[in-house]
Amino acid sequence: MISKGKIVAWYQDRAEFGPRALGNRSIVADPRNKEMWYNLNAIKGREWWRPLAPSVLEEKMDSYFVDSVPHEFMIMMYRLKEIAKDRVPAICHVDGTARVQTVKRSENKRWYRMIKGFEEITGEGLVVNTSFNLAGEPLVETPIEALKSFAIGGFDAIYLQGWFINKR
Repeated sequence: MISKGKIVAWYQDRAEFGPRALGNRSIVADPRNKEMWYNLNAIKGREWWRPLAPSVLEEKMDSYFVDSVPHEFMIMMYRLKEIAKDRVPAICHVDGTARVQTVKRSENKRWYRMIKGFEEITGEGLVVNTSFNLAGEPLVETPIEALKSFAIGGFDAIYLQGWFINKR
């Protein structure tokens, strides 16, 4: 669904601690579509210019970013390679950078497999990853909060603890 331009809410395992979505409480979208920048910020009730971050397979990082080193906590900014700016514009901030999360299979197998699956379909080893919350709300914590946000948000589907629910 992500490769077809759909926006998917993603809820799995334990909640993350900290200011970033790291693959357990995320909103996931296609980085190849520049409109995702606007669409996701609208869903989240954020200003249009707010950046979106990528989650990238660690072994694919050099394909997209200049002088990059793996960092799993999404606090480092990396400059995108020129070719990557055209290939994955939804994660490119106005200054040509992105705040990256590198993903290793050994750290989060399900998140890694989802990104790997996206790569097998599209050729791109990264996805847009933003925190699973709506305007003025904290990150979702419980399955009930996840379903509530899914119901009222502009999501196309939700992956919830192994269940995949598609909106009609």
